[in-house]
Amino acid sequence: MIRFCSSLTFAFFAALATLAAQTGPVAPAVDESTTFRIMTTVGSATDLRFDPRPGTEPVPLMITRSPSKRYSRPPGDKLVLYRLLPVPPDAPAGTKPVKDIAAEIPLPAEQVALIIVVAPLPNEKLAAKVLTDDSKKHPAGALRIINLSDMPAMVALNETRHEAAPASSMIVPQGTGGILVQVAVANTGGWSLAFRKERLARPELHSYGFIFNYAPDPELGLDPTPPPAIVRIISEKAPAPPEKARS
Repeated sequence: MIRFCSSLTFAFFAALATLAAQTGPVAPAVDESTTFRIMTTVGSATDLRFDPRPGTEPVPLMITRSPSKRYSRPPGDKLVLYRLLPVPPDAPAGTKPVKDIAAEIPLPAEQVALIIVVAPLPNEKLAAKVLTDDSKKHPAGALRIINLSDMPAMVALNETRHEAAPASSMIVPQGTGGILVQVAVANTGGWSLAFRKERLARPELHSYGFIFNYAPDPELGLDPTPPPAIVRIISEKAPAPPEKARS
């Protein structure tokens, strides 16, 4: 009988602990409209930082060829990316590292999620393009074609074709299952195939199709037969649609 009561008491308190864990504080959902993601056309960068707010510690960025994790957007009308130059060994004690500004990127006034695409310049500075990234307009099963090249492009998904003018963005149905994606660009010699690959599209994913002017990638070496453009297709799980208000 004593053993039974001990077991019952243990089970009771274990249940209470489980209930407390389930009903404890829940981390608030991230407001995507106050965030940005960042990516690069070629290469990668791990030495760049930005200040989330005046007087706070700088935040290091991990920038690769795909959109990064979400970072909180700093206040104000621009995002300043910089490197910290090491303090010279003969500098006076207490000398702080110097900020070497790589880019000052204007941000739109409206609060909306952003994707920032940067491209390296020869002087170690960065050119940047800011794109809005509203998940409500880019649902699962859709492909967003973003032509950041200076050439007209034609994107074929199986037998369906979509024309993308330079500096344009459009969202088109992607479909599901096996899809043959082909991208051609119009340069001085006419239309040239830049990308051709079979992809598996799943219904819970949405995709981005970036088209860039070709540039050699410092991490991949010179391409003996460079394509007429860089095409990068990136798929990710689409955010869940907002719940409908209950009547």
